[in-house]
Amino acid sequence: MKNKIQEISDEIFSSICGFDEVKESIVLQLFGDLNILLIGDYGITKSKFLEIINGNFKEIKCIENITDEEKKIIEESFK
Repeated sequence: MKNKIQEISDEIFSSICGFDEVKESIVLQLFGDLNILLIGDYGITKSKFLEIINGNFKEIKCIENITDEEKKIIEESFK
């Protein structure tokens, strides 16, 4: 059973296969107080993660507990 973080990361990064821990870390960074550093070889989607985030989020808001209503709003913004 998926938790909220996994569901949101799957929704945001639906075009990227694998990298589940990276996707979940980025979601936590977006909705919490967390910094991450992506390091890796060329061609492992680091830039794609940034493109998705920059394209989908105009304003980043910190949310500690995401309610079903907030989750629905987030999901609607990606349609």
